[in-house]
Amino acid sequence: MRELLSTASWEDKLNGLTLEEMWCEIKESILEAVKLYVPIVTYNKNKKPQRRKPVWMNDRALAALRRKKKAYDKYLRSRDGKDYIEYVKFRNTAKSEVRNAVRNYEKDITGKAKKNPKAFYHYVNSKLKGRGAIPDLRTGDGSTINTNLDKANAFNEFFSSVFTKEDATALPTVPNKPVKQLLTDISFTSEDVLKLLQGLKPDKSPLPDMIHPQVLKECASELAYPLFRLFRKSLDDGNVPRDWKDGNVTPIY
Repeated sequence: MRELLSTASWEDKLNGLTLEEMWCEIKESILEAVKLYVPIVTYNKNKKPQRRKPVWMNDRALAALRRKKKAYDKYLRSRDGKDYIEYVKFRNTAKSEVRNAVRNYEKDITGKAKKNPKAFYHYVNSKLKGRGAIPDLRTGDGSTINTNLDKANAFNEFFSSVFTKEDATALPTVPNKPVKQLLTDISFTSEDVLKLLQGLKPDKSPLPDMIHPQVLKECASELAYPLFRLFRKSLDDGNVPRDWKDGNVTPIY
């Protein structure tokens, strides 16, 4: 993938292009590389999902649980009092190891909450109840709404009805403030762009252009120069590509 993005002569490809054409050239090159080299996993909704082990599970707790299960199976076959006592011993050990594993994991993610808040809140939300599907809705005329699309439309109609539309005809004027120094230009280099790309968070979702932050970070060295040219052109023209004006907005139920 890096070879595909680096073999193209960005200097020749971007010369003489408008801002919009320059962005389309860069975006299409990235998406083409992603299509060729990034594997795609196909989701099969009919396939029975595999049971995953808890995030807090470590090797000690897993080994203790396996020993407990083995001892319990042995007791079921023999029904001997000695085997039951041995099972109880392994059961108590497994319970202690599980508690320690949960305690250590929670302590670890709590200490890293500032650096990785997503993992912290993902674990907290997994412990909350009442996160099932939205129940059936009843309208004002007494009819019932039971499909997801109709529920979404019903919420949309209600939120739109209570939304406050501001009067945009009489906007206040902002008084002029004295300017000590004019900012006529912003100076930056491709190395500055490289540092920003390397600092991207790969766990964020892609924007409507469908370019994932993980791709930008992994190919930072190859994309630093063309993006520098794009940012420079954007500042010089005083405009941004049309795609950058779009965004994904998710309403919260």
